Amino acid sequence: MIIKTYTELKEFFEMFKKHNADLLIIMSRAGLGKTTILKNIMKEEEFTYINTHSTPLKTYLDLYDKRDCCVIFDDLGDILQNNIMVSMLKSLAETSPIKELHYNTTSKLIGNAPEEFKTTSNTCILLNEFDVRNKTLAPLLDRAFYIEFAPDKKEILLKIKEIAKSQSISNKEKCVLKFIEKNYEKIENLSLRTYIKALQLFRDNPNKWREKFMLMIGFDEKVIEYLKLKEKYKTDKERVELFPWSRATYFRVKQEVEDGN
Repeated sequence: MIIKTYTELKEFFEMFKKHNADLLIIMSRAGLGKTTILKNIMKEEEFTYINTHSTPLKTYLDLYDKRDCCVIFDDLGDILQNNIMVSMLKSLAETSPIKELHYNTTSKLIGNAPEEFKTTSNTCILLNEFDVRNKTLAPLLDRAFYIEFAPDKKEILLKIKEIAKSQSISNKEKCVLKFIEKNYEKIENLSLRTYIKALQLFRDNPNKWREKFMLMIGFDEKVIEYLKLKEKYKTDKERVELFPWSRATYFRVKQEVEDGN
């Protein structure tokens, strides 16, 4: 299933929070805020959070300590390369109300935890990428609500504006959001991090942030030069004289930029 709005994403996270989904898998590219949104929704609930750096034994102990609580796996990466971790994932993904987890070890690090226990935990897996040829995930997908979160640039911009509104942004810093709002369609990989990086560049150097930001997001150097001249000079005559390329190139770039706005 493909969803395109943050409202829909929150609805599925609420469904998970209420234990109405045994297994929820959310896949989207990085930087769209899915981890932060889910943690905010779960902030009043006790849950287990496991990322790719967790060892199998540490994961097992966390699952035991917070058995019956919701479980979030984030950025699986190396986890899917470990047979023990995959086995635990499959056990948690069982559609029966009560799941049974096992961990046979001679390690003293297991402490007083049993080598098997039962839990009613449900699971959410957050992915930044997914290879449909990966047979490891096939049994999980069969049990899961598998969601691809694919918001368009306008939806991402709305989320950026929501974030900006919730923060303490000075009047001077508001130009950052205005610039992104005006040019978001030209930004190839627009994400929530795009705004954060732009804001950091502004705070570091208010006089040079815009040029650095445009280079960072891959603007054509001719477009960058046009925008700099447009900000500084009022007429095309003044700008053309200082534009490093031909007059024809200037007006071509101008049309490209203005049509996009």
